[in-house]
Amino acid sequence: MKPIEEALHQVAGAYTVEKSRVEAEHAQASEPTKTLFARAGAVIKKTAEVADNLDKIRKAGEGAYTLAASVGPLLLTYGQNLLK
Repeated sequence: MKPIEEALHQVAGAYTVEKSRVEAEHAQASEPTKTLFARAGAVIKKTAEVADNLDKIRKAGEGAYTLAASVGPLLLTYGQNLLK
């Protein structure tokens, strides 16, 4: 997960720094090259979305584990008292 995030930050950072140059190159590029840029951009966008979704799933899992770890013993104690 971390390597994907770092790669996305590098791409986004490089684009931000070289934005005018990238836009000038894109304006002069042939249609096949523009199509390639569009596809690469779509791949980068999808990768960012997947990374974001995986991070959300990880955080939800950690939250569920933390909740279960803190509430679980209380429920066991309560359940044992009900059986007495």
